[in-house]
Amino acid sequence: MIEFTVESIGGPNIDGEFQLSILAAKTGQTISRTHISEQPNFDKIEYLEDYKINKSLNNYLFMKGKVKVCYEWDETNGIEQRDIDKIQEIYSVNNLEDTHTPRTITDNSLTYEIDHGGYVTEWRERSTNYELSSHKSSITSLQDDTILICCLQEDYGYKFYNVDIQPDESIETNKIGDTTYLLVGEDCEVTVPATNRRIKWTHAFNQYDCKKLVSSKCSIKNISNNICRVVMICK
Repeated sequence: MIEFTVESIGGPNIDGEFQLSILAAKTGQTISRTHISEQPNFDKIEYLEDYKINKSLNNYLFMKGKVKVCYEWDETNGIEQRDIDKIQEIYSVNNLEDTHTPRTITDNSLTYEIDHGGYVTEWRERSTNYELSSHKSSITSLQDDTILICCLQEDYGYKFYNVDIQPDESIETNKIGDTTYLLVGEDCEVTVPATNRRIKWTHAFNQYDCKKLVSSKCSIKNISNNICRVVMICK
């Protein structure tokens, strides 16, 4: 179930690879599932060893605002304390915003909150890269103008990396993967260095532009007045 407002980006799809949609929410609006098998590409699910934890199949990229993420289970899921301990360990090691993420754990649920506070200061795989393998899961907006972007892939296999850039600051970026796209949450300038075959060149990116990165490296500058989340979509 999706209560967020949906707006397409860049037409039907981008280069025949994926379709991007902006999901804009007011406070209290929710995206939810009632069974784990409802997710796209469920036949590709990968579990972490013998834990009730899987590599996330969801296509949602958190760009702005504040959300609450909740996993709920019953005895049919088989989730135990060791699974809860393990997912918290993963969060603490992999997620740079973990120390800013309050969590609530009950006998049958795990809930945490994430705000876009600019905590991801270097390129990392997206924070929701692993999740508990519960049937019920939901994302609830905790403030107006919360933005997620949904990336529906034509051919499953893309990975998502993200970084936050402060206003008027830049980050040097090495291309990850063979096929790579940059998606920006605010207005940016992307500069590719000079080579023997081309001069140095700066490309303008408007908010939510997504463009293919061909150069092996680039510099991304946030030219807006807001913290900018940049996502690398790659395989």
